Amino acid sequence: FKVPVEISLKDIDIDAHNIQNSTKDKKKLFSDFKASAKAQNHAPVSAQGSFNLLSDPLAFDVNAKIEKFDLPKANDFFKAYGPLDITKGSFNFYTELASKDNKVVGYIKPMFKNVDVIDGK
Repeated sequence: FKVPVEISLKDIDIDAHNIQNSTKDKKKLFSDFKASAKAQNHAPVSAQGSFNLLSDPLAFDVNAKIEKFDLPKANDFFKAYGPLDITKGSFNFYTELASKDNKVVGYIKPMFKNVDVIDGK
């Protein structure tokens, strides 16, 4: 990394069920989870899904999103790696990913709204 930049998650809440670490049970049980947090103290982040830690390869199905991320709140990051100076705009991110036939399938959808960028030099 060029410079240390802080991108934070706060108010993290994770709820997981049926996590197992033994292969004695012949059933392939999936563990369910829900997670939420706030990115940069304001933007809601959430994820939910299921996974099987004991399967090889790892089996999973996950949905996640970040909404209404105020881009100027991450300006240190953009200035360090851009170099960009973002004066306004928001970011939403949506994804659904799953493992299927030894591959990852799904989509990733980043969305930017009303972004104003100036040269950060």
